[in-house]
Amino acid sequence: MGSSRRRFRGAGRTFQLRINSVPESQHCSNWGAYCTYQSMETKEDEYMKPLVQLLKSGGFWFDFSGHKHAMALKWCNIARNVIAFSVWAYQMAYFMGGVSYLLTEAGVFVPICFDEGAVAVIVLCNQSTIRETIRIYRKRFEVFGSTPWAKNIIDSEMNKFNRIFQLPKLMLSVFFLFYSVVPLVYDAVLAYSGKSPYVVPLPLNFLLETPTQRTPAFYMTIYLSYLYFMIIVPRFIAFEALMMYIVAFVVIDVKILVQKMKNLSEKDDGSLFLQEEWNLKDVIDHHSTVVRVVEEHFWLVGLAMMVQNLTFSISSCLVIYLTKTSFNNGDIVLALFCGNFVVLLMILNLMFNGAGVLIENQGEMVLTAIYDTEWYKQPPKVRKEINAMLRQGLHVLKISYWSNTVNFETAMVVLNRAYSFFTLINTGE
Repeated sequence: MGSSRRRFRGAGRTFQLRINSVPESQHCSNWGAYCTYQSMETKEDEYMKPLVQLLKSGGFWFDFSGHKHAMALKWCNIARNVIAFSVWAYQMAYFMGGVSYLLTEAGVFVPICFDEGAVAVIVLCNQSTIRETIRIYRKRFEVFGSTPWAKNIIDSEMNKFNRIFQLPKLMLSVFFLFYSVVPLVYDAVLAYSGKSPYVVPLPLNFLLETPTQRTPAFYMTIYLSYLYFMIIVPRFIAFEALMMYIVAFVVIDVKILVQKMKNLSEKDDGSLFLQEEWNLKDVIDHHSTVVRVVEEHFWLVGLAMMVQNLTFSISSCLVIYLTKTSFNNGDIVLALFCGNFVVLLMILNLMFNGAGVLIENQGEMVLTAIYDTEWYKQPPKVRKEINAMLRQGLHVLKISYWSNTVNFETAMVVLNRAYSFFTLINTGE
């Protein structure tokens, strides 16, 4: 049968659609072909869309192609990062004036802001690595999605990770909302009663006069501090999403690989004799890709986690110390905020380091899946290939940067350091 080519332009690019010569009533119109193309593109991007949207809202993504205000949104994200880094630099410059600033109420934000700023620098300086990781898994999920059982695994695991991610996202958002609104309402009540102003620790509190008075400078300092929060909280949530989704992609990849290993034994007749020879090319390529992605792209996760584990120890220590001093001074509102923030830091610490354990477990799952197959019933050629996979599998999948491995042992070290620093500060008093 003859065929014809039609050229369409859509989504910023030109593509060709080959249509076989069939009755005119069965021909697809230009608009119908465009809609089909768009639906296919949406289907392959549906798993990446939540991550990309969070990166955009956090200021880590500057490509708004297709949006009518693309250039404005791009420069908005650039401006947000410039403001955040300017406030961070100003605060760090003040901190250089003396380490004793750490023990003040505003000093607690030094390690917190350093953590967020350093992580933001890591993410912004490695945009190519992030985009490449997203591109790899967009392509892989597109291929896997054509197999019903693989698509079920992807849907199930992505739904699970989406639910898990909602916990830290909700906790951070609610904490920021209450930390912003409650002190302002409380101060408004005090102002109506003619009492002194009330302000919780903020990154720019060192700019306030002593004693504190309700002046334009007072409100401008609070406004800039809350503006800074409005930038770094979505940015930190975007970083959380990046770490969680990258881990989720590898977990899904491994689960599909394990199922492929199980499918190899479907034709086993249950006897002890040699079975039909397996075609291991797809399985071997899949396994090699998983190992390569972790080795080449997870150093970014390991570096960010190393910075977080270092700063979480200091942050937790200072927040615990601030909880104690505020409670002793009768500031119950601040003590409650600090207590909740300590719990939030511990949950984030366990969640991030738990991701490292999850990745290590995937390596063990692959080895177990290989051992559980009836590989000993295969011809020598196949057994040799299986042994090669086992040797490669001995290289355990893990999140690390140099010798700094992310796991629960690291999480316990972080908590132990926080307690040690807190004890040291109390001893110094």
